[in-house]
Amino acid sequence: MRMGWLFGRNNVRAPWIVALLVLLNALLLRALDPSELGRLRDVAFDSFQRIKPRTYHPATPVRIVDIDEAALAEFGQWPWPRTIVARLVDKLTEKGAAVIAFDVVFAEPDRSSISRMVQDLVAYTDAETVKKLVAAIQDNDQVLADAMAHSRVVLGFGFDPRGGSQPPRRFHGMAFAGDDPSQFLPLQQGTVKPIALLEAAAKGNGSVNTDIDSSVIRRVPSFWEVRSARSRRSTTAT
Repeated sequence: MRMGWLFGRNNVRAPWIVALLVLLNALLLRALDPSELGRLRDVAFDSFQRIKPRTYHPATPVRIVDIDEAALAEFGQWPWPRTIVARLVDKLTEKGAAVIAFDVVFAEPDRSSISRMVQDLVAYTDAETVKKLVAAIQDNDQVLADAMAHSRVVLGFGFDPRGGSQPPRRFHGMAFAGDDPSQFLPLQQGTVKPIALLEAAAKGNGSVNTDIDSSVIRRVPSFWEVRSARSRRSTTAT
């Protein structure tokens, strides 16, 4: 009897009240946003992507150059000599690529460069001969830097607490209004950057980290803050 006003026969109020209760509970659940709910959203999103993936349009102005098994069979194991990478940059530039972005980090000099390998000959020949050989052969990193200088290349860098404290090169400044946004950015203590020769030849750089542990990448931060443990000076990087 007491609930007859709600569930009584021909009661028009019941559907509206039930709908309102469902809406309030949904809003409360969304506000609390428990981790289980986030995982459920990810599963639903992944399922929709498998059932009906986004249609690829050939007119989309983005291409991925994949280092696949066929490429490894033709050019050898990775990492390739930087001269091969330079040829890749030249070909993409000739085909009209607006920007070439690498998702690898050229953190060390190319050890396959002949100008470096001949230095091991010091034990077998005189230093003057080795010096002449080094001067006569162009360094692989210099070849890649020259190719990058005639193109628009964006290099990658990584975050590692064991990396260097010097932040990557900043190509552009940043302006903001209101509160300092750095308080909301993921904080990193160290970086692994390209060698200085290549970094100087690039037109930009970007992080290759995803900031997640899952093998499925659904989101990536657009900005990071790099702050050395020995310095309070910070910089943001995309």
